Amino acid sequence: MIVSLTGFMGSGKSSVAAVLSGFFDSVYDLDTEICRRSSRGISEIFAAEGEEGFRKIEHDVLEALLGEASGRVLISLGGGTLEYAPSAELVCRETFCIRLDVPVDTLTDNLYLWRGDRPLLNLPEGSTREMLRSKIEELLAVREARYKSCAAASVRIEGTDYESAAAQIRELVVKFSRNH
Repeated sequence: MIVSLTGFMGSGKSSVAAVLSGFFDSVYDLDTEICRRSSRGISEIFAAEGEEGFRKIEHDVLEALLGEASGRVLISLGGGTLEYAPSAELVCRETFCIRLDVPVDTLTDNLYLWRGDRPLLNLPEGSTREMLRSKIEELLAVREARYKSCAAASVRIEGTDYESAAAQIRELVVKFSRNH
């Protein structure tokens, strides 16, 4: 069984996946796998290949992970993975996809404190929290439909309660496994 976590950047996909590591046989963070397999950082790939080139590389790595998967596997997707139609089709067809539903205020707090390697949040140095929130709302307006259409289930996260989200995901996976 392959489970994928989707949601906006900063929603806690990687953190929840870390909490769930003992529940799954294998846990992969797609962005980490992209960096490892390409020997480049996300921003470096975006700079050299553009977003379209990055999405193709991301798709190839996702396809490889799905092909290599055995046992109970969790893949934490990138925030924009589902924006590339071939990746969305793979995720919808091959995984039990769970969406992390996080309020915009929480996303803003998370991303303001730790922006990480996120080239699509390329706000100028010294950007305010409101500028970040506006950028999040803009991107989320585009992505939300894909998250909802691909996800078989949704887990709401308030703040950084990753333990609670992980418990809900475990319940969903057990229930799904019984029915399939």
